[in-house]
Amino acid sequence: NLVGAARKPPLVVRQDEAVMQCLVLSLHMKRKKGETQDVTFTSILVGLLLAPLCIYWVMMTEVKWYVLQGTSIPLFVRPIFMLFILAGVNLWLKRALLQKGFHEGELLVIYFILVISSTFSGHDMLQNLLGSIGHAAWFANEENEWNTLFMSDVPGWLFVKDREVLRGFYEGESSFYTGSIFHAWLIPIVAWTTFMMALIFMMLCINVLVRRQWTEHEKLAYPIIQLPLAMIRQGNGSGFFGSGWMWTGFAV
Repeated sequence: NLVGAARKPPLVVRQDEAVMQCLVLSLHMKRKKGETQDVTFTSILVGLLLAPLCIYWVMMTEVKWYVLQGTSIPLFVRPIFMLFILAGVNLWLKRALLQKGFHEGELLVIYFILVISSTFSGHDMLQNLLGSIGHAAWFANEENEWNTLFMSDVPGWLFVKDREVLRGFYEGESSFYTGSIFHAWLIPIVAWTTFMMALIFMMLCINVLVRRQWTEHEKLAYPIIQLPLAMIRQGNGSGFFGSGWMWTGFAV
């Protein structure tokens, strides 16, 4: 476990944990099953439909209300809860209504999408980034002399520097979709999105490099994956969802 006992792990470590969780889960499922289950259009669609709800939940609780900092810990709270509901409903469909439902690979894909969406919207990522894009230009004044000290070195393609454009962001009573505001934010948003995609890809590459050593030689147990793995491997319901102790804890 990269995080160990740290109360608030560094940004890169926390996000790298999320990517590593997805990678190890997929490899663990493949190794146990002996085959690769296809990534279906339905699983991708459901994941993409649930991702905005997951992101909205993160933003409302962590930014607006500032409670339940669920993306500050390695095992993200919202994707786990959504997987719990989805896997439970899926098991009920299979047993009570004899419907096909999702197979394990599809549940895994949906969970991956929710975890990565939480990574982007989580603590110290988009929550802080959006405020940083216009902070220097908006709060620069004669007293702090930011305009003289460094504003000329702030790249316009990474940060919004027009105070009139930023007025609506900080004071309200405006819309992001106004022509001048949208175009002023468009290039910085595209630039930062490209950077974050590259960051996630870099983390995935690092995890691929260390995965064999950690998993096959050092035999790490990856306790962080055990909960989602137990929910995904529902079988006939005699495991996770058939545990009386689990339901007792859930009720409490």
